[in-house]
Amino acid sequence: ASAPVSMREKLSLELGSYRLGARDRLLAEFIIDSLDEDGYLRTPTASLCDDLSPDFSPPPDGAEWLTALRLVQQLDAPGLGARDLQECLALQLEAAPGLSASLRALALRIVREQIDRLAKNDSAGLRRALNCSDDELRDACALIRGLDPKPGRRYDAQAPVYVVPDVFVDKWRSRWRVVPNRSAMPQARLHQVYADLFRRARLDDRSPMAQELQEARWLVRNVEQRYTTIQRVAEAIVKRQQTFFEYGEVALRPLMLKEVADDLDMHESTVSRATVSKYMVTPRGVFEFRHFFSRELPTDSGGTCSAAAVRALIKELIEAEDPAMPLSDVALAQQLANNGIVLARRTVSKYRGQLRLPPAELRREH
Repeated sequence: ASAPVSMREKLSLELGSYRLGARDRLLAEFIIDSLDEDGYLRTPTASLCDDLSPDFSPPPDGAEWLTALRLVQQLDAPGLGARDLQECLALQLEAAPGLSASLRALALRIVREQIDRLAKNDSAGLRRALNCSDDELRDACALIRGLDPKPGRRYDAQAPVYVVPDVFVDKWRSRWRVVPNRSAMPQARLHQVYADLFRRARLDDRSPMAQELQEARWLVRNVEQRYTTIQRVAEAIVKRQQTFFEYGEVALRPLMLKEVADDLDMHESTVSRATVSKYMVTPRGVFEFRHFFSRELPTDSGGTCSAAAVRALIKELIEAEDPAMPLSDVALAQQLANNGIVLARRTVSKYRGQLRLPPAELRREH
């Protein structure tokens, strides 16, 4: 696999194609090294002077720093080297090809003058401030939302990490079963050469080798025991979450580690270790074991439901809402109460945030 190229490496490589004096090149390289992981220059240029070598004489003035910064901003992806979000978006708009002059000018005005109204999705306020039509405003806002607010992040994308499941869950003869993934288990075994050496060794020479042999056997046994534990924990989870496999996320029941530990006659810490970074493949997708553990919430009927099921219900309510009149957190709390789940508005807000869903004013479509 090819080694990933970092943002700084890519910019320095491109900078090498410019014919520059030693001083200008050094300032540009210094700015590249000062960019954060988002691609922004958060440090004021006046403060950069403090980190320059005392041998760099005379000290660069503001005009020199600005020239070096403009050069860096022309390298590779537009938006790099910006000092704030507005400048980042403006650099991308200025470099975007194929835009009409009027659309580019309107989008730049929004970014430079009305970024707060855009963040609040205040279409009426934007129309009044910019004196533009609905179609012009919609096109300009769509253009801005398609820009990259963190252009530096694209360079730091790591190679994809593929999940290797530990078990498979399927339905066989009307029952849910757990099948271990044998290929995921390390095949630890004793090397035959060393076993033969031990058998041929004299009794006096066996003592140190016997200790090593015993440790090797313990290792093999511990590996087997570990995967036996994983299998048993997976079976306990599936046994208690039958409704999830039948009906989905909204049917996920409350489940605590202690409940599984008591059932398997294990210590809670053992069950906890057996659920970390362990995955199962199910007809509903790939899930980490930890996904099935969720605290219980009371209902007004005296029963309980899981916090995960409540989050799933909130997601369903938001997906089914009218985009022109999205549900506020208060309205979501009322809808949940109608279903027998009484939650405070702040709790609904917390669960909505965990789902990475914006508040109602940012979901509204005009």
